[in-house]
Amino acid sequence: PFAELVDKVARERSFDMLLVGITTGEDPDPYAFFHSSQSRDPGYNFSGYSTLPMDRGLEAARRTSEQEKRREIYGPVFQQIAAEVPVVFLYFADYLYAQHRSVNGLKIAPVSEPTARFWDIEDWYVKTQPRR
Repeated sequence: PFAELVDKVARERSFDMLLVGITTGEDPDPYAFFHSSQSRDPGYNFSGYSTLPMDRGLEAARRTSEQEKRREIYGPVFQQIAAEVPVVFLYFADYLYAQHRSVNGLKIAPVSEPTARFWDIEDWYVKTQPRR
């Protein structure tokens, strides 16, 4: 049962390999998945990954709310993840949009979860002619 998997396997970290699905949202903050303090329950660092440069980078990114500064800080963080491969990313959704020319008001924006595709649906419209 799923509850047993969570309680006895994931929380106790009693596995050799674990397959999990995670949606991170718009902010790419990987603190919960790669900071050493999150390697025990209730943290989500299931790989037990722990390096001082990673911890310092993740902490530095959390000290600022400036998006551009965070992007700059996350560069080396994501490079380290790619180089050391503490986890294997199996899938990343790529959303393709097709818009008929009669539909107006649609704004294409980055999507971090499937429901976000329709974040501005109330602004979509089609121009129509009045009936006579």
